[in-house]
Amino acid sequence: ENSTSLLFLNLSNNLFSGHIPFRFSSTLIVLDLSNNFFDGSLTTQASIGAMMMNLQVLKLGTNQLVGEIPHNLFTTCGASFQELDLSWNLFWGTIPYTLGNCRSLEVLSLSRNKLSGNVPHELGMLTTLRSLILGDNNLIDLPYELRKLVSLVYLDVKRNKLSGSIPTFLGNMGEGALLEYVWLNGNNLTGVVEEWMFQKLSKLRYIDVSNNGLQGGLKPIMGGVGSLEYLILAHNRFTGGIPDNIGGLKGLKVLDVSNNELNGTISSELGSLESLSFFDAVHNNLSGPIPNMIGGRRAPSEETITPTLVPDYAGDCSPLRRWFPPDDLPDTDMDYESCARVWNRLMSGGFDQAVAAAGCTWPQEGPSYYSFVHLSHNMLSGSIPGQLPAATSSLFLDNNRLSGAVPESLYHLPLLHLSLSHNSLAGNLSAGLGNVSCLATLDLSANNFSGPIPAEMQNLVHLSALNLSFNPFLTGPIPAGGPFDS
Repeated sequence: ENSTSLLFLNLSNNLFSGHIPFRFSSTLIVLDLSNNFFDGSLTTQASIGAMMMNLQVLKLGTNQLVGEIPHNLFTTCGASFQELDLSWNLFWGTIPYTLGNCRSLEVLSLSRNKLSGNVPHELGMLTTLRSLILGDNNLIDLPYELRKLVSLVYLDVKRNKLSGSIPTFLGNMGEGALLEYVWLNGNNLTGVVEEWMFQKLSKLRYIDVSNNGLQGGLKPIMGGVGSLEYLILAHNRFTGGIPDNIGGLKGLKVLDVSNNELNGTISSELGSLESLSFFDAVHNNLSGPIPNMIGGRRAPSEETITPTLVPDYAGDCSPLRRWFPPDDLPDTDMDYESCARVWNRLMSGGFDQAVAAAGCTWPQEGPSYYSFVHLSHNMLSGSIPGQLPAATSSLFLDNNRLSGAVPESLYHLPLLHLSLSHNSLAGNLSAGLGNVSCLATLDLSANNFSGPIPAEMQNLVHLSALNLSFNPFLTGPIPAGGPFDS
């Protein structure tokens, strides 16, 4: 407390506990006490308020701080105050409206607390704000004034108690809006998504509105923003099919429409999306044929989310569970660094590289990234398409109405996971199965396959799960060697 020249104080990532004991110097410009076990409230920390005029960064995230966030803490925000992180604590009450005084703020993270009520309209005055991270609270409304946040790049309000339609300010941010990432998932949003709601967001790359109660068709969403790369619509009540205008989303890498009420067909335009590396439409009522060339044909870029702008999101791995096969992720949240690495692989298209069997690598001339196609539990009919992208590593087509033989081209893919169970597929099992050397799980059960199990399947030394049950026409001996010796 006697130091008059200390500018930076970083005590983060330690095991400090108890109340914050310091009477901080007013010369501090950076104070980082994050990732410790400090408790108590901020109402007794007068020294923090005293240094707000000079402070540029205040990081108290991932502690055990409690109580309301003092409104008077931000009445004297300095002109250089750029980052406030109070995430992953136990704060309750409302978000201080006085944060509107912090006109130079670029990063505001209040996620993972117990904050409630409306987001104050004064936050609309923070025109330099780039990241607004408010997820995992009990907030009920986003004000229309947020349309003024012209510098906003990341908006995270996931898992709150927002209700009604998609927030209208998103459709009124102006043509120059910089918004790229929007997380609205896990709320109580309802109604139909209309084209104007995202149409002006010309830089929008990522939308997650999953786990809400949104309705209507997908055509307005897919026609709204041509810049989209990640479109997450899972666990809603959308109807209809995958429309033709999806062909306009040329940069789309991830499409998740799983667990909806889709009851139409999949447009063949989906096959023209060269960057698409993840397509999940499980648990719908989609019908008709599967188009050719679903999935990515061009290696995705190595772009990643900037961790400093989303300080809490990468630490929560729960959304990843529906994007990886079962048991490939731990039951609990990973630490920040581990989950950030998985997210960055996901965002660059490397969905299965992290979970491939140890020591199993494809030839050097093989694909350097992988694609994921999950269409289980629909009413899709016809044959398995003969042209699937060369990077397909996870193919789930089980519980449909598919028929005919499995095309030989499928056995030339870098498959790690293959599930074709509960269809009406027929014909002999191909010796080509033995070529899929990195295969970890194979489920061909409940079909009409016939003939012997090919001896070449003994080459599948990385196979950990094999199900050939309920194929009444399979005959002959069980091969020896490889997975059959387990």
